[in-house]
Formats: sequence, structure tokens, C-alpha cells
Amino acid sequence: MYPYQKLKFFLFVCIIPFLPKQSFSSDCAIDLGELLTISKRQEPKIIIVDAYSSGSLLANAFKDRDVIPIHLQSSKEINPALKPTYKPQDFSYNIPYQAEIDVWMAALKILEPIAIIAGTESGVLLANKLSTSLSEELQLPTNRGVKGLDNPFMVFRDKYLMHEALSKADPKIRHLKQFASNSAESIIHWVNENNFFTMGTKKIVIKPRGSAGSEAIFICTSEQDIKHAVEHINSLGKSIFDLDTSKIVAQEYIQGTEYVVNAVSQRGSHLITDIWQYTKRVPESGGGVLYDHDILLPYKGEAQDQLTPYIIRVLNTLGLRFGFSHSEVFIDDKGPVLVETANRLMGCCHPALSEKAIRNGPLQLGVEAIAFSDQFFRRQPGYILDKHILIVELSSNSSGKYINLEFAENFKQLPGYYKHGFDVDTAKPTEISTDLSNTLGKVWLIDSSPTILLESLNQIRKWERNGDFFRD
Repeated sequence: MYPYQKLKFFLFVCIIPFLPKQSFSSDCAIDLGELLTISKRQEPKIIIVDAYSSGSLLANAFKDRDVIPIHLQSSKEINPALKPTYKPQDFSYNIPYQAEIDVWMAALKILEPIAIIAGTESGVLLANKLSTSLSEELQLPTNRGVKGLDNPFMVFRDKYLMHEALSKADPKIRHLKQFASNSAESIIHWVNENNFFTMGTKKIVIKPRGSAGSEAIFICTSEQDIKHAVEHINSLGKSIFDLDTSKIVAQEYIQGTEYVVNAVSQRGSHLITDIWQYTKRVPESGGGVLYDHDILLPYKGEAQDQLTPYIIRVLNTLGLRFGFSHSEVFIDDKGPVLVETANRLMGCCHPALSEKAIRNGPLQLGVEAIAFSDQFFRRQPGYILDKHILIVELSSNSSGKYINLEFAENFKQLPGYYKHGFDVDTAKPTEISTDLSNTLGKVWLIDSSPTILLESLNQIRKWERNGDFFRD
């Protein structure tokens, strides 16, 4: 009898008969009969933890390759900000929240998935914990993380720990100078001791160690700015995505151009799937950071040729060997330096758009890396860009006005227009945009000419300055 046959025999004969009265009690909400039915299907199965935001794209991407997607819900209630993005109809089964991780483990042993991955940020730690716990029994691919931490995978979530890991592992890998404290006085002492306000960029960044998007990021140029930033973050509790924002990190401010490097990995082999250039700006309100627009870049270029080897070294150092990764990086006159890395697909709409512009885009390549590794290992580095993409973030400089939906129809006349959407309740008055969580919406532009896309961007900004988006 082969090892996997022995395992299945053991599960069905020795464990499952006892599960209804133990792991699968009446209040655990897991349907044992349905699990057994799914487990008997011959197709490979993938577990996606918290398939929200862009993670909602994964189920159909796997189904297109005859892989059965199964959802695992890490929290009792789905965060209201993410719930509209969840598509339960795309999954063969949803494994609901359980207070005891052993119940999840028992269910996964029955299903025998080929992998466990995170759909969005809230699923990263759990996906890695489950993968590691079941790796030997189910022969699952796993990440290593960084040894010496209570949780080796916190380097994928904690912005302070990931830079600490880089600084200790390899002096050749550039990292941010930083200081972790929830005390404004301690941060001010660190700033003065290192002359951050009198030398270099004369700025620092203060942010939660565990947030996502651009939430609660403050660019500070004075001691008063620091006090305001620390006070605000200390009052948050949790982020809009239910992530822990209780710990604060202060980091040096990099004056440069920001990029995103997305990759997929299998057994420590990495392929870059898409590279984006970010343009951000400080809102008129002063605090926070606003996304302005994003541009999809070709695989090769002056910046890209610096980014690719740097990110591969970062991923190896952080022990990120499997699954999707999303890394934000600055390039200044000293070269690339990491902002943060996450073990998940890029958020928002970017992966779906990339599929329309790149041959073998990030979703296709990710499915291949996770479920068809033999094909993945035959891939050559690089991607081919057939079209250009520009994503415009809409924002408001004032509060108390309403979005003019009738005027917004003018977006459709822009060259390269693909679609647009609003992220706020258009029936309610607007508030001043301060970060990614309260921008108004987006306009997606796709065309073979990057010049045309920039012209459309300029027209949108003109409408924005004139206040054409709003009505009283």
C-alpha cells in the first residue's frame, strides 16, 4: 500500500468514525457528509483562506484548470469592507470559522488539498500555520519564514520585523533605518539622535506595523507631526480590514520612485509576474498618503533590471518560498530598498487587469506554480506586455459634497477607457480623502499607447481640480 493510500485508509477507518462526536460536533458548522463527498472527487483541491479583495479572483482561475477551490473563513464575521468582494458561489465548499484550529486540521486531512494559500492579508498567517502543521502528513508546499521569532511568518505581516530580518541576514541587502515604539517621546529622541530632520530628506514615516493599503501612514517633518501620528495610530485599535495596528514603527523617508514587484514562487524558485510604478501624493489635508495613479511596466527596463534581482534576494532572505508575493520597493540614487512584502496576490483590481495586458498573467502563472509545478519550472523568466494599463485614483479635497454620477459618465468618452467605479456610498456626502481607505474610486484605462493613457489622466485631473465630479 502506497503512503497516501495508507493515510486515506487511516483517515476513513480510524479517524472519521469518531469525528462527528469530537471534531465535528453540532456547533462546529462543518458538514462532515459534504466534506466526504468532496474528498472523493479525483480533481486536485486547493484551500484559499479569506478569498476577499483580489483573492476573489482565485477560485475561477483554479477551476479553469480543473482544480477544486475550497474556501476557509478565518474569522467569525467577514469584515464589512471586504464582504462585498467575497463570492461564495465560486467555491465548492466554505469551511467556516472555528474557535479550535484542530477542527480545521481534521477537515483538511479529509480533503487532502495540494496546497493552502491566502486570498488576502488577513489569511496570510493562518494559511502558513496550517500548511506547516500539515506539511509532512499531506506533503504540502510551505514557506520557511524567519527562525528565531515566536511566529516565523510574522515577517510577511510585520513591517518592522521584515526589515530587521533583512538587516541581520545579509548586510548587502539594503533595508530601511527604523525604530519601533508606541511612545512619541521615544521616537522623537531617535529622530534627533539620527538627525533625520536636519539631514537627508528631513522627513520620517510613521505607520502601524501591521496595517494594509496606505491606512494610517504619516509623513512627518516635525516633532508635532510625530505626536499627532502616534496619537492617531494609538487610537485605532484595528484597521478597516481587522488587522492589528496596535504597534508602531518609525522609518526613514525615501525620496524616490515607488514600484510594485509581484511574483509567484514554488520551492524557492521565483518568477516575476508583473511590475507596476506607483505615483503617490500627500493630500491637501497634510497627513496621510494618497495613491495618485499606477502604471503597468514592461519586464525589462532601467528600473526593472534593478528591481528583479533585489526582490528575489529579499524573498529568499525572508523565507518566502511558495505562493504569491506582493512587494513594494523604492528606488532612489542609492538603488532599490524594500518598503514591505506580503505573501499574497496584489490587492484591488490589478491582477485581473494584468491578465488583459500580459500573456500568461499573474493569475495563470500563480495557478501553474501552485498546482502544476512541473510546467512552472519549465517557464523562462520574464513576461510579454501586449497593452499598457493606467489606473487613476479619484479623490476629494473637500467634504460635504455629493458625487455627480451624471458627469462621471464622461469617463466613458476618454481614450483607453475600460471601466470606472466608486468605492464610497454615492448617496452620502463625501469626506476629504486622506488615504486608500477613503478615496472616491478608480478609472481603469487600457490601450496600446502609453501616451494616450497619460492624456486621459491629465483630463481626469483637470475635471477633479475644477470640481466637476461633485454637486452640492
